[in-house]
Amino acid sequence: MHPLGNSLANPVWHALGTVQQHLNAGSQQLRFFAPDVAPFAGMENWDAAALHHFEANIPAQRRMYLMQETPVTIPSTLQVHLTVPLYQMICVDFQPTFQEHTLIPLTEEHIPQMLALTALTKPGPFLAQTIHFGSYVGVFDGERLVAMGGERLKVPGFTEVSAICTHPDYRGWHLARYILSQVSQQIINRGEVPFLHSLTTNEPALKVYQQLGYRLNRDIFFAIVEKHSG
Repeated sequence: MHPLGNSLANPVWHALGTVQQHLNAGSQQLRFFAPDVAPFAGMENWDAAALHHFEANIPAQRRMYLMQETPVTIPSTLQVHLTVPLYQMICVDFQPTFQEHTLIPLTEEHIPQMLALTALTKPGPFLAQTIHFGSYVGVFDGERLVAMGGERLKVPGFTEVSAICTHPDYRGWHLARYILSQVSQQIINRGEVPFLHSLTTNEPALKVYQQLGYRLNRDIFFAIVEKHSG
């Protein structure tokens, strides 16, 4: 493990308490993003008292995503939509792949196309204001956005690469590998370490990450939970 990587064991909590505290729509004890930015929530620990606070204070009828190393025993009063293991990987030996495609910085005018592409490809949660995380770039074919990626969670010394996706019509062009290389490079240029999360079953993606110099850092518990009103 990277010597500074302990904060990555609970990345949502640490991001919303440090670099991205301006995006915290919750409290100091229960941190979460605004509903149009990201669905992630974090707490410092998940003992019985913390779980009670979580259950009492999360917004009703809003799906909240938990992502951390320590598995959470979710109260039976909350609906569990999904639990799945993830791999957290950090870039330790960067081996980029660069191509001749032009990367275009994505701005608010591109949000409709970004929402359409992520809805089609499902790289993870992407909402109307997720672009506020910053540093999203895309490859266009004419006026059509065909691949994109950017940054998401940020803790001191580390930035997460996220929303790497390619339109199905353009698979085989290695655009995801290229975008991942470019986004990782811009993070490294700032003196930070790129990291990412992946489904443990996504073997094609895991192979690409390893070829670009990403290595397994830890297993991550991921869950989607919801509190119903009443």
